[in-house]
Amino acid sequence: MVSSFPIATTAASGEGDKIEYGQTALFLGADFLITVRNGSTRAHTALRQRLEAQPERLSEGPDYVAHAILDFIVDGYQPIIDKLEDVVQAMEEGAINSFPASSTIRRIFRLRRQMRRFVRIIGPMEEVCERLATTDLPSIDPGARIWFRDVHHVRRTMARVGRSWRHAGQHR
Repeated sequence: MVSSFPIATTAASGEGDKIEYGQTALFLGADFLITVRNGSTRAHTALRQRLEAQPERLSEGPDYVAHAILDFIVDGYQPIIDKLEDVVQAMEEGAINSFPASSTIRRIFRLRRQMRRFVRIIGPMEEVCERLATTDLPSIDPGARIWFRDVHHVRRTMARVGRSWRHAGQHR
């Protein structure tokens, strides 16, 4: 019987300034985990190899594997944040020396839309991780909740970054 069914939003840097999104559904039971990926461009091969190389950790159960998958997904957000911050910083520095061209101004607005969409789309991950960390679910060992708190903490940090982008963009 499935006792938990979180859906995680995946994100990866696409061509140019684009962000590509997908979803990973996790069907979590007391002794199994089934994942279904849709639209995710980021391969999970390295994660699977890492997990299979640690049989003692795998023996902790499907809740450990679910944590590893969610952690992998959330870790994938950081390169996107770093890339967007680098691009924005470079454009800001260029604007100091001379008034930006209309194409640069259009790109700034496109990037701001991308950032707002990114924050909006990954927002539900905070609730998913919080629920897994705090709710008594039969498929998650109470001792394993700390793993999900770790993922939840990282996600909250990224939400703060996203809010700071939004506020900084409003005051320029």
